[in-house]
Amino acid sequence: MTITPHPLPAAVGRAERALRARLLDILGGSPLRRPEEWIALNLVAGRTPSDDAVGAVGGSAAIAREEAVPLLDDLVHRGLLTGGAGGYGLSDDGSALLATLRPRVAGTTRRLLDGLAPQDVAVAVRVLDEVSSRAEQERAGLGG
Repeated sequence: MTITPHPLPAAVGRAERALRARLLDILGGSPLRRPEEWIALNLVAGRTPSDDAVGAVGGSAAIAREEAVPLLDDLVHRGLLTGGAGGYGLSDDGSALLATLRPRVAGTTRRLLDGLAPQDVAVAVRVLDEVSSRAEQERAGLGG
C-alpha cells in the first residue's frame, strides 16, 4: 500500500529552505553568519537592556533555550550587542547593521509577496500560526 505524504509539511519545508537561503544571501558580507543571529539581534532591538532578552531569544521558535546565552554572548564578543547575563542591548555597530539590513530584508519580503492577494497571505499566516501552536503544544506534552 502506498501512502501519499501530506502536502503541507513538504510545502512548508520548501518555503523554509528557500527563505533561509534568501536570508543568507542578504546577510552575506555582513558580520552575521546564521539566520539565528539575525533573529537574536532583532529580538534584542525591541527591548531595553533590563528586559529578558535571554527568554525572548530562547523562547523563539528558531533558537533553543539552551542556545540563547551562548548566541547572545557571541554577539557581545563580536561587538554587535552590549551587556551580558544581567541584560543585553544593541551596540552602536549592532544598530548600524540592523539599519543597513532591515531595508534589504523588507524589500525582499515585499517582492516575494508582490501579486499575492492579501487575504491569501492572511490565510497562510493563520494556518501556519495554528500549525506552529499545535506543534508546540504537542512538544510540551499538552496535545495528542
